[in-house]
Amino acid sequence: MDVGATTINEEMKRACVYALADLAMEEVTEEVVAAYGKNLNSARNT
Repeated sequence: MDVGATTINEEMKRACVYALADLAMEEVTEEVVAAYGKNLNSARNT
């Protein structure tokens, strides 16, 4: 998403880290498993 920012500040970095952490906690969909041919869930979830 282009928001017209010309610099990246600490708030943006923190928001990115939290967004990636949330994404990492999501369940891996069957489509992704089929595409990669293996289960990509984290070790603690398997």
